[in-house]
Amino acid sequence: MRILNIHFKNINSLEGEYRINFEQPPFSDAGVFAITGPNGSGKSSILDAITLGLYGETFRFNRPAGFVMTQHTAECFSEVGFALGGDHYQSSWRAQRAEDNPDGELQAAGMQLVRLSDGEVVASTAQQVCARITELTGMNFRNFTRSIMLAQGDFAAFLNALDSERMDILEKIIGTDIYADYKQEVIEQADAATAAVERLKQELSAIVLIDPEKLEACRHDLSDYREHYTELQQEQKALEQRQAALENVSVLEARVAEQEKRLSAIQTQLKSTQDSLDQIDAAQSALPFSDDMAAIDDKSALVQQCKSELAALQAELLQLRHQLGDNAAVPDGVANKAFGEQKQLMDEIRTALGQLRSGRQSEAVLLQSLSVQHAEKTTALDTVNAWLKDHAADESLLADFPETAKLKKLRAELAELSGRQKTFNKWLKGTTSALKAATVSLDKANVKSADTIKQLEEDEKELEHLLQGYDPEKIDELQAEQQERVKAFQELYDLALAHRNLAKSGFGLLAVFRRKEEPEYDADTLILELEELTREISREENIKRALDESVAREALLKRMAADRVHLVDGKPCPLCGALQHPFAQRPPAITDSQQAFLDQQVKLKTLSARAERLRQGIISAQKNTEKNVLKQNQLQQTRSRWLGLCNRLNTVSSDLDINNL
Repeated sequence: MRILNIHFKNINSLEGEYRINFEQPPFSDAGVFAITGPNGSGKSSILDAITLGLYGETFRFNRPAGFVMTQHTAECFSEVGFALGGDHYQSSWRAQRAEDNPDGELQAAGMQLVRLSDGEVVASTAQQVCARITELTGMNFRNFTRSIMLAQGDFAAFLNALDSERMDILEKIIGTDIYADYKQEVIEQADAATAAVERLKQELSAIVLIDPEKLEACRHDLSDYREHYTELQQEQKALEQRQAALENVSVLEARVAEQEKRLSAIQTQLKSTQDSLDQIDAAQSALPFSDDMAAIDDKSALVQQCKSELAALQAELLQLRHQLGDNAAVPDGVANKAFGEQKQLMDEIRTALGQLRSGRQSEAVLLQSLSVQHAEKTTALDTVNAWLKDHAADESLLADFPETAKLKKLRAELAELSGRQKTFNKWLKGTTSALKAATVSLDKANVKSADTIKQLEEDEKELEHLLQGYDPEKIDELQAEQQERVKAFQELYDLALAHRNLAKSGFGLLAVFRRKEEPEYDADTLILELEELTREISREENIKRALDESVAREALLKRMAADRVHLVDGKPCPLCGALQHPFAQRPPAITDSQQAFLDQQVKLKTLSARAERLRQGIISAQKNTEKNVLKQNQLQQTRSRWLGLCNRLNTVSSDLDINNL
């Protein structure tokens, strides 16, 4: 604890406001200073202001408000600023009279403790402030006044007393009750520790020990979990690095996309221009064959026309078959059949037409016979009707006539025959019309078929001329063989693409960032470097321990420097009993070991971080080595398949290499 400043008003004989800042000259320039002056000048009032601001009490009065306020004044206060560790605080005490009247009734004093670093009000009542000050400094008001602020005359008596008298003076100043406090504190701590031990014993007795086998299994599981946790941490770090890289890629990807669009447009334009140039070059090389190409185009057009006419003819034949009621349908794919099959189909159609004509003649004969029978039956019916009309008077005799039933039967048969004749006449009329239309269509089809056959013969001659003596079956075999070779070359191309992807191990913009994570050295080199770094860390740890001892020694020397001035040669040291005191005349040189210790800590942290990076690099290098071995095996298999296909295709050459595609 270090007091920084005091601000007080109307304390004892010091009327008005006063400020004392111990951080400004001349106080800050002097290591030790004294407050001097005649009796009644206010020396003790300054000390009272300090205790008032911190604890709300003075050495002489427990409730000092009515005694410390300057006479004929209505208020008084004291504010003390102090530093504790890295925090600055301000503790204040304030008292005033009613209605600001010097003769008014004294009001209750108030206190407040504020942390200046953030402006937080730590305590706002007198009891809270005293408790908080005691907690922060470790000293209550009594300990503060006996260890920090001694009563006037006691300290001078202590300095001037003999060695045998100083202990008595210390006990008088400090008081023997401090031992009772320490004893009570130790007893309370011992009781608390005993209670904690008993509680822990009960908890231990309630814990069931697991079997050694389960314990060993748990240890193995814990080891596996730690390894898995380490791997997950490494993956997390790698993913965080990739994420950081990807966050910066969006702009680059947009630019790349724009450049790719422009490149695609330029490539499309270039391809179109190149196609035009290729067409021009091809046209120039084909100029000597322009007449032959024109003839081939004419023949091709003629063949297509014949095929169209043949398809139309086949459609007409199919329609004719439907009209004639024939259940046989025209076979599908006639246009795609060979000429011999088409000719055979035409013969079958002619045979069917011949059978149709024969059936027509039979039906005509049957129709003529039925017409004769119809005429005869009609004549007989007229005769019978006339007879019945003439003999209507004899109708009553029908019931007794023996041939009446036979006559009824004949009449029923006659009615049935008349109905069948009408139906047949309708069918005959429709059949005759369909037959005429079919005959006309058949004649047209025969003419077209003859023309088509003639054209097909000419096309076959032209095809034989174009084939130049090659057998069509042989051409089909060559085509199948070339298709197999094309498939094999496509497989070669796929193998080359796979080989390129394996050889490059990543392609594109993101691969640039992934390659930064790969180690520059192999695992063995990194292991050797880690071992050397571990030895260096061990050496630096030894240096750190030596510096730590130096810092502790320098702190001890600084703490004992104030007491060293009281040592007298020939008199024993109160601490060790030595009669000689060389440091009293020649103090040891104090170096800045603290800064060296801090620098050493930073260096050790840097080395430890580097060692951790090396460990991660070793793990990454080992994984990359395994990946490289697997990739080399895949590359070897791909090359073997490539060479096998090249040998089978008989295309092995220096130009056709798997790395050139």
